[in-house]
Amino acid sequence: MLWRWVDVGMNMLFPQAPRCAACQGPLEREGVCLCLPCVNALPLIRGPVCTKCGQPLPDGCGGCEESWAFAGLRALGLYQGALQEMIHWVKYQGKRELGLALGELLAGPVREEELLRSCSVIAWVPLHPNRMARRGFDQGELLARGLARQLGRRLLPRSTLIRWRDTPSQTRLDRMERWQNVDGAFRVEYPQRVRGKAVLLVDDVLTTGATCHAAASALLAAGALRVGVCVVALSNPQGRGRKRAAEKLSPLWQAL
Repeated sequence: MLWRWVDVGMNMLFPQAPRCAACQGPLEREGVCLCLPCVNALPLIRGPVCTKCGQPLPDGCGGCEESWAFAGLRALGLYQGALQEMIHWVKYQGKRELGLALGELLAGPVREEELLRSCSVIAWVPLHPNRMARRGFDQGELLARGLARQLGRRLLPRSTLIRWRDTPSQTRLDRMERWQNVDGAFRVEYPQRVRGKAVLLVDDVLTTGATCHAAASALLAAGALRVGVCVVALSNPQGRGRKRAAEKLSPLWQAL
């Protein structure tokens, strides 16, 4: 305990230079959370993209889900390589500062899409309270907080959109099972917070879109004007558009 307070005192007297939230290396300039090498390692998506499913165009989109409840989608990158590893660090190693940093990076693709940047409030796809208690935090909330900080938008309270049914993890489920698993799993406790508002919904990874669809459905049922989705990464488990998408990836240092 004594050494902990010694460290606190030393940091107050001799504050350390900001470090990269991923690798802990030095940052090249102020106002960023990730160093240039870490950003350059990310498989980021740059436009143009399909505004409905977020896949790169002109022919990266393999067909949109017309049944999605949300109006549009943008993603920071693909769920592979360094980006996949960073998401795992946040979720399974508790790197909360990295979660905030990835949320701040989401501001880049959001600003590029009118449907998303015009949203007035931000929500996230929540964990069930049981899973949050086991993990100690909600990675979606970290992402949403980082994004809200960058955009200057209001973050809806945690009690607004809730996952009232404790569903099994989607990881090992096939496409149909994913949709059935989260059907009706979300609800809005305070409809007045979203009624008549355009809501920006944040999540870490989108695979089939089932979870974001279920959460967006709950928001719309509560009276939200529309729901736009932004995610850190798109996952293509069946390889849809993977080759064409990979050809359109490049660093987006300017997104910071």
